[in-house]
Amino acid sequence: MTMKNITIYVSVLGMLLFISKAIAVEANSCPAVDCDCTSLPREAWQDYCYTYELKLKQSCTANNNVPTDYCSLHGPAATPLPLALSTESPAKLPASEMDASVSRVKNTFRGMDSDISTLRNKVSSLWFADAIALLKKIDADLDTVYGLERQVSAQWIATGQASSAESHWADFAKSSEGFAEGWREYGDQLWEMYLAESSPQAKAAYRVIAFRVMRLSGKSYEMAADGFGRTGKYKRSAKLWTEAAAGSKLVMARKESSGAKKSHVGFYRLQASSRMNRATYYWALDNNEDGVVEALAQAQALSGQAEMQTLLADQEEDPTISNQQAN
Repeated sequence: MTMKNITIYVSVLGMLLFISKAIAVEANSCPAVDCDCTSLPREAWQDYCYTYELKLKQSCTANNNVPTDYCSLHGPAATPLPLALSTESPAKLPASEMDASVSRVKNTFRGMDSDISTLRNKVSSLWFADAIALLKKIDADLDTVYGLERQVSAQWIATGQASSAESHWADFAKSSEGFAEGWREYGDQLWEMYLAESSPQAKAAYRVIAFRVMRLSGKSYEMAADGFGRTGKYKRSAKLWTEAAAGSKLVMARKESSGAKKSHVGFYRLQASSRMNRATYYWALDNNEDGVVEALAQAQALSGQAEMQTLLADQEEDPTISNQQAN
């Protein structure tokens, strides 16, 4: 056997070993890692996604089937991701609960208007602990209403009423976008209050409340973007994913400027990257090459390699806050 043949043989053997290792990893795949690569609209993106997913599965398998990092370029059903919304499939909604669930979605959105007014009053009165408790409730309500919307939509589609699902998603997306914009504006106001406050206790409270409000804005933008994407309004969805990413970058910058841990700053950098990857996906569906190039470049510039466990540790940073007037 000549040296050339030996080189070819070794190269082929190496490729076979890599393929067999990949197959072994797939056979024992970490169920918590699925980057939904097949949903990506371009073959080159799928190849990149599969390559990165394989690395995630390998590290996950070595870590007792616990993921150590997030998907990079991904499809809409990917997991794990540092997004605010869950991509897990919701439980099937019984037909008998449809009407009540549709009403609950509408009533929850209506209730948020009242909650926002109450929140502003609590903050103005320096009832900080009450304000934070209310923000936690609103955050949970957003998760609930998003889950219900997905359940209702799935039931309509399963019973041949896709047009009803699309119409309801359109209303859902519009409502979510309105809340996202309102939260963004209020978050900016709270940040100005934080910067201007001289009392250490009140300053700490304004900081916590401001970040919670900014995160609610980002989650609401995700809800709106997802809703418009499901109705075929890909351009609007891409723009809203970009707005969500801008929110992450703003949180990241404000975390950094106010002395947050590097792991917290890093989490929002990766969240911004994931949101821009999602914008890339919808720009591609819209056949907008300029949008694709710009969004993909931003996503890649923001991406990092920090491990998930480190990034998720103590994200909230909530100090003990009471309902006390500032000195």
